[in-house]
Amino acid sequence: MPARHPLLCRLLLVGFVSIALSAPTLRSQTPEPPGNPSAPRSLELLDATLWMQHAAERQAACLQAYTTAGERLRAALDDPSWNAMPGAPLEAPGLPPAVILDVDETVLDNHWFEARLVQQQRVFDIEQWNAWCAESAATPVPGALEFCQDAARLGVEVFYVTNRRAEVAEATRLNLERYGFPFATDSSHLLPRDASSDKSARRARVAAEHRVLLLIGDNGGDFSSDIGRDSVEARAAASAAHAQRWGTSWIMLPNPMYGDWLGALLDNDWSSTPKTQRQRLTARLSGSPRADAATPAATPAATHADTHADTHADTQADTQAAAVPVTAARADSGNTRHPLLRSGPMSAWTATTAATIWLQTTRPARVHLAHWPLGQRSEARLVGPASTSRADDLVARIDLEGLTPGTSYGYELFLDGERVATPWPLRVNTLPVWRWRGGSSEQPHAPRPISLLLGSCLYVNDPAFDRPGAPYGGGYEILQRMADERADLMLWLGDNVYYRGDDWGSEAGMRQRYAHTRALPELQRLLGTGTHLALWDDHDYGPNDSDRSFGLADAARDIFADYWPSPALGRADAPGVFRQVTYLDLDLFLLDNRSFRAPNATPAGPDKVMYGARQMAWLRDALRASRATFKLVVGGGQMLNPVANYEAWQRFPGERDEFLEFLDQEQIEGLLFVSGDRHQSELLRLQRPSGEMYELTCSPLTAGAASRDIDGPHPARVPGTWVGQRNYARIDISGPSGARQLHVSVRDAAGTELWNWTLPQP
Repeated sequence: MPARHPLLCRLLLVGFVSIALSAPTLRSQTPEPPGNPSAPRSLELLDATLWMQHAAERQAACLQAYTTAGERLRAALDDPSWNAMPGAPLEAPGLPPAVILDVDETVLDNHWFEARLVQQQRVFDIEQWNAWCAESAATPVPGALEFCQDAARLGVEVFYVTNRRAEVAEATRLNLERYGFPFATDSSHLLPRDASSDKSARRARVAAEHRVLLLIGDNGGDFSSDIGRDSVEARAAASAAHAQRWGTSWIMLPNPMYGDWLGALLDNDWSSTPKTQRQRLTARLSGSPRADAATPAATPAATHADTHADTHADTQADTQAAAVPVTAARADSGNTRHPLLRSGPMSAWTATTAATIWLQTTRPARVHLAHWPLGQRSEARLVGPASTSRADDLVARIDLEGLTPGTSYGYELFLDGERVATPWPLRVNTLPVWRWRGGSSEQPHAPRPISLLLGSCLYVNDPAFDRPGAPYGGGYEILQRMADERADLMLWLGDNVYYRGDDWGSEAGMRQRYAHTRALPELQRLLGTGTHLALWDDHDYGPNDSDRSFGLADAARDIFADYWPSPALGRADAPGVFRQVTYLDLDLFLLDNRSFRAPNATPAGPDKVMYGARQMAWLRDALRASRATFKLVVGGGQMLNPVANYEAWQRFPGERDEFLEFLDQEQIEGLLFVSGDRHQSELLRLQRPSGEMYELTCSPLTAGAASRDIDGPHPARVPGTWVGQRNYARIDISGPSGARQLHVSVRDAAGTELWNWTLPQP
């Protein structure tokens, strides 16, 4: 809080009467000291009114709010499920987009009027207010005009909902039109007060014919009636209940001059004398913070979970969590983290009725999670607590069960009882039951489209441990661009962490490196988008070019399981991180190229293997059994490249040749190999007796890119596909049953497409 100099305050009070205002003013009288019991309380608006008129901080707050609103508006236009109205349907197909703004102190500035009250030692009355409105003299709030004009350019209708009365509606419309606010010439876009000051019905009229993307205001009632004229405690609880909307679909502007917040402090009784009002307000002052140890308030049908880091959440249970007050939400901007949240949350796994959420805290903490079907916030269920501990690397894994298939859920976190507000919506989507759901129950049916992002080689600089010289990592903005894609899945292709030379000597060092990488601010929004799957390569397993001889291999697998939760990893007779993941009509076979790998110097022969006999037996069986339209065989290193540079499978010829011969014999259809590692991207095509086989290599994300093409031109590379810069890939699978297509698009750090290719359904 800025220091208050007594002499300066007295000078401001005496000198205020001579301030020249831009709007018309009336002659003022000599003010009585505020300490006089008979003095109107308008004198106590002095600081607030001066702040609204002259503070650079107020201007910055407004510009920040409208800049955020512009960003959220663009995100909302791209998301058909986005709706700012509580209880609105999940999607509103065919309805035009709209935004709803309050007018006073949101669009138009009235601090000129408040200054008159102070100068004249008067309190608010409706006659003076209507006279002011009739002047059409209010000025635009900083940032408001630009936002509204930008919204109109994007094809979004702008509605102004105000509690100004009908008799000054035309003057208000002219005031808006005077400054060029869009839709101001159409009186249907200005909704003045009707029989009630509650704006809910007027907002609902707009929502009946529009998909409302944003609500913007300066008072709780501009968003929801439950934050209107009620007690301080009820308003605070209602605001906390809407924590996931603030800064996302609801944008609040500052107004310290007046509002329902002040009425709540006075028990909404404005009939008392100035002296009584001062006594009530003074009694509300607190000289110390509350020290309650809070637990989230139980929501309807709340559930209970056991207290441990790997929480099994029975969402059908009817045991309610303890209900005590919730402390205020803290915003999490990604760059400025909530003090207890180090990284995440991340959706690590989803199925038709279950999902897993991962996060990491900065110290031991209790974690709760509330989740609800989008559009049904009143159906929220509370899961937890899970307790993070240093023994478990401060990681929490929350398993949700009993979910509804094919449903989008919103969720929010509570850390030690405090809501964590994030600037992006937290979502988890269950898979639909799609087979045999076509026009005829006897015919196969194609599922909805699928989207995946791919990338490898995520290097995060750490100068204390990095080699001297220019940083090897950089370009972290690529992660933000990937988050913008809003894909269903993110597939991490290995080298997702880079152990340094001092890290792989101890499990503690390896865990510290994982935590450091996962906490990268630019990574957080991507972690909160879609479901994340991963495999590893050498740098996130152990030393460079590491193999089955690595002494901390067991610890490496434990760390992988902690940071990339999965229902199953490896097999009992083959400990590793390989597994199969089915996502609609796509099967992903995620391979482990380290746990069973012979050292590179091993002489050619049966023992020179990359994947090992048991993993290869599992892969052959899984491919035979797969009925997926497309099958992705995913490895950390290249598999089809005939050029034996670095750690390609070509350097393990016996195992590779045997597997390719198996594919020729079995005629496996819809197959695509996917790999990372090489710090370059390309599409490989290998001609085999059974036909053409393809491999997509995608690398790097933030590590250094290949400075030159070491392999040189070779017949397996599809011409025009070599990329030597930081990049990622997107795969989209779409189309009707029998005519599905897998479309690959390789994109640079800005999201610009470099090349594309399509694999049709066989």
